[in-house]
Formats: sequence, C-alpha cells, structure tokens
Amino acid sequence: MLREGTELAKEMDLIKEGKSSFAGFLLPDAAMTFHGHGTSSAAEVEQVSAMLAQLRGQAMKGIAEDSKLANDEERQIAKDVVNQLLDVADATIKAANMDCGASLVLKPGSLGFVAGGFVADGEKLADAVKKLAGLASKKDPNFPGINFDAETYEGVTFHTAKIPLEKVDDANVRAILGDPMELVIGTGKTSAYVAFGKEPSRLLKNVLDASAADSGKQLPPSQLRVSLSPILTFVAAADSNPQIKMALDAAKECAGSDAISLTAIPIKNGCAMRLELEEGVLKAIGGAVKGAQQR
Repeated sequence: MLREGTELAKEMDLIKEGKSSFAGFLLPDAAMTFHGHGTSSAAEVEQVSAMLAQLRGQAMKGIAEDSKLANDEERQIAKDVVNQLLDVADATIKAANMDCGASLVLKPGSLGFVAGGFVADGEKLADAVKKLAGLASKKDPNFPGINFDAETYEGVTFHTAKIPLEKVDDANVRAILGDPMELVIGTGKTSAYVAFGKEPSRLLKNVLDASAADSGKQLPPSQLRVSLSPILTFVAAADSNPQIKMALDAAKECAGSDAISLTAIPIKNGCAMRLELEEGVLKAIGGAVKGAQQR
C-alpha cells in the first residue's frame, strides 16, 4: 500500500471500478479477452503528450529524407497523414480517458481477432486512413485497396479490405486466417476498431451489440481472461497429440469454469492484482500430465 497523499497514491486513486462503452469485448465464448478503463493523471497526460511531440518531429524529418517519396506532393500528403494521426492521438491522450478492449476467438481451423477503444475523433482518424490508402495505391500497384464506408452499424462505419496471403508459406496459417484475409477498420464519432481473420464484420458486430447491452455494468479497472477449452479445441484440430486431447477432455468436465484470469482490484491508495485459476485449468493440467505418462 502506498503512503497517502503522495503523487503515486493520487494516481492510484484514479484506478477504480466504473462503466465502460467497450464492455462488449468480454465475449463469453472467446479464447482471450481484455478490457481496461480509467482516467489518466495530469502527469501521465503531460508525459505522453511530450513523447508524441518528439515523435512528430522525428516523423517529419524522416518524411523529408525519404527517397521512396517521389516528389514534394507525396511528401506533403505523407506529412498531412502523420500530422492528422498524431493530432488524434494527442487529443485522445489529453482527454485523459482510457477505455479499450480486445478479443481473440478461436474455433477449429479459424481465428478471429478484434480490438478497439476510445479515440477523441474517429472521423478525423478515418479521413487520415483514406488519405494514407490513396497514397499507398499510387505507390504500389498491388495495394489491395480499402472499401471505405462499406456499411454502418450501431454508429460505427465499417471500412473493409481483403488482404492476399499468397506470399505466406504456411498453408495452415492461410487456412486459419482465410486467403484473402478479411480486414475491417471501424470508426465511430469517438471510437475506433480493427478486426481481422474469419468473419471479422460479424465479430465486430457481436462486440458492438454486447457493448450496448452491458453499458451500465460496473467493471474492474482492467481484466484479462484466457479460456482453455477454445484454445485446446483449436490446437487439437491441427495436432493429434494425446496430451492435448486429454487436457481438453479434462477441461470440458468443467465447462464454463476453465479460465485463467488476472484482474485489477482497487484498494485504498493502491491497486491489487488478483490471479485466479479455475477448476478446469487444474484438471486440464492433470490431464496433460496423465497423457504424457501414457506416451
């Protein structure tokens, strides 16, 4: 516990339970979920803002010296894009509102990932991405392109792309992600998302629906949850190792109770971290050990 009245104690006092606009990342069937929210201190805002200012100067210098940019027009476009992106980042930091999440969904032969959170100006971010895509399409004839404003769902505009993976040597990776791999960039008034893999639009819509349904729920400052059954099911589909099968069978005996979680718990003048291993995790470990002994 920190001494009361110190600057660090004041910062820790900002870590508390509260409501979130991104609670939907805590999908119950996901292999991994993360969610975090809170208020940044004035000192944290000042420090990160100073880092962004330094990064801006370095980026401008790099663009001016980049021989791959053919002329002043291309250099100006690149500068405009970087400045716009950093403007959004700086405004987001200065809003002192951290609210974000991520989910990884695994099924036999497929993977889907989605992440997102609060940004100060999602529309300005979308405009910067459009300018960047325009420059990329001029520079690279193989640029796959982005279908901007493909659809709008729950106030979030979807921008979609299909990324060819023929240069990826591993056929299993191509099959798991899809070839071409689908990519979705979502932008709302004060939000931004990215999703890729199998059916990313549906995955993002699931997150948006769940966020709307759980907007009034009190959540801890941060939580990470890893569920074994979907991970082991995913691995078992590609690997016939008996240890994996026995671990999966053991975890299934405790359906819905097979997760490892790490949760931030606010306390006076500080924050505690709680690590929890559910019953199914211990059974899965036991099943894997038994499988190893039988080999």
